[in-house]
Amino acid sequence: MPFLQNKRQIIIGLILIVVSILALAAFLTFKKPSPQVEKPLTVDLKKGIYRCPAAKLFCEGGKNIFKDASFVGFGGTVATGSAVLASFDGLATGQTLTLPAQFNNEKLNVIYLDNQENNLKATYYFKGESLNFNNIAVKEDTSLGKIEGKMDYYNTFLIFTITKDNIQIDLSPQNFI
Repeated sequence: MPFLQNKRQIIIGLILIVVSILALAAFLTFKKPSPQVEKPLTVDLKKGIYRCPAAKLFCEGGKNIFKDASFVGFGGTVATGSAVLASFDGLATGQTLTLPAQFNNEKLNVIYLDNQENNLKATYYFKGESLNFNNIAVKEDTSLGKIEGKMDYYNTFLIFTITKDNIQIDLSPQNFI
């Protein structure tokens, strides 16, 4: 009967090998639940929700800026070196302008972001790297320039405006994501 005992051991050994292979295959193919990835926030141009044009601090703490009793735009503080960002998809045109002598010949950048499909236009004013681009297609959140310091004339780092159907929108922190 030693023959049957060897046969039994071989069968038990084969069963253990098959079970081990199946267990290993199950372990290797077992998928761990993937972490929930947050969907990126998207702008809703029809509801007046826009991507913040700079660091989050700008949109959370920004306020309306007035100069010589006239409304200028939504302005606020950001760190030097912060990027100026496209608030929505569109065509960007940028230029550097020099204010008149009574304003100390301060050089400012002006960027116009035009979304013709939604009849929106954003304007950015800041002190920073020189710009010279014309009708460049950009996507929301694209860097349009860098802020190099506080504007003396407006006493803020960035001024941002949006017009819809040629009417300026009164912006507040609730307009931004």
